[in-house]
Formats: sequence, C-alpha cells, structure tokens
Amino acid sequence: MEELQTDHRGAFSFAVVDASTRDGVKRLQELRPGVGRQIPVPGVMVDGAIVFDHIPDMEEFGEWIEATTGASAVDTSAGDRSAADTDLRRPA
Repeated sequence: MEELQTDHRGAFSFAVVDASTRDGVKRLQELRPGVGRQIPVPGVMVDGAIVFDHIPDMEEFGEWIEATTGASAVDTSAGDRSAADTDLRRPA
C-alpha cells in the first residue's frame, strides 16, 4: 500500500484494521451498519463501501485507483512526488 500511495502521488490514504485484535473487531463492528452485511476479512473498503472481498495485488488495486480517481501512477524515477489533486471519495 505504501508503494502504491507513493506511485499515485498520495491520491489515497489507508488504515489497516487487524480483525484479530479487540480494537480491530470493535472497528469492524462500527463499520458494519453502514455496509449492511458482513464485512469480508480480508477485504478492502473505501469510504464505507466494500470494493474488494479479498486483498488485491498491486496491479489490480493500482488499476482500480486509476479508474476511480484518474490518478495514474507517476514515474518516481523522475522525482515527481507532488500531492495529488484527487482522492478516493466518491462524489456526494
């Protein structure tokens, strides 16, 4: 995730929820009412919506980021690491 975040100019932020801990279980319980169904573990949620019911590989998640935000990966060899103007939030 850190590498994808860098490659996509920080177009997203993320938090890992460890379902094997008390805090992780509590967080999943907090998220569940907004989803309306069991949250898959492992899985990926964005802005309260389940977008993957598995952990995608870097290519799959990178493609999803590009399709969702239009923020394509940057050539980090050029040293371009400016902040992105897009994020993963869907329009209201």
